[in-house]
Amino acid sequence: MRGKFFRLAFALVVLLALALPASAGDTNYSSLVTETSITAGTSVTATTSVVAGTSVAAGTTVAAGTSVAAGTTVAAGTTVTGGTGVVATTGNVTATAGNVAATVGDVTAGDDVIATDAVTGVSITATTGNVTATAGHLIAGGFARLTAQTSITITDGCTITPTGTYQPLTAAAGVAFSDIVVSTAGSLLLLVNTSAQTITITDTSTTMLSGNAALAQYDTILLMSDGTNWIQIAPEGDN
Repeated sequence: MRGKFFRLAFALVVLLALALPASAGDTNYSSLVTETSITAGTSVTATTSVVAGTSVAAGTTVAAGTSVAAGTTVAAGTTVTGGTGVVATTGNVTATAGNVAATVGDVTAGDDVIATDAVTGVSITATTGNVTATAGHLIAGGFARLTAQTSITITDGCTITPTGTYQPLTAAAGVAFSDIVVSTAGSLLLLVNTSAQTITITDTSTTMLSGNAALAQYDTILLMSDGTNWIQIAPEGDN
């Protein structure tokens, strides 16, 4: 009987120890469930899975290798160390009053990055999407660099489909054409003849010029789309 009593007492002590919360500064979570609140000063260890709906308070250290799921709220002042994956598959990563910062790594978005304040000191690359300023401005303190698209070989009477603003042209002989597939309204198109042959763009169809533009080597012409036509917006560059 005495042995059974001691075994029961020991089991109760173990259960009480497991039920008591650890101090905020020393807690190491290995897994978290939905709607958990992680308090300030907590250490969340590597390989932890922080699921959607979890609230991570300011001052928390989230270690490398932690997976923070979509819908998680990470408060301003939280330290997310190198190698941590902050993943928003269909939701958002939001800094209401603080910052989302990558000191030496990258902040990568497979969908949209929406900033309601300034985005400073960073390089923003849109591989297949857009960088959009809805009500503000896109300001370049240095050079605005246009990437040259693959050169299009022009033949007499051909139709071309530019793939970007800076579109080089080339030809094997003197040629003329007028049909340029129209892009979204507001798009700019800079055509540059890189060949030693004259390429003439005729003022007809949906190409609205001040007259036929005969581009010799390195001559340029700048057009803007209104959604229906390409409209010449600057004099031909005779170089």
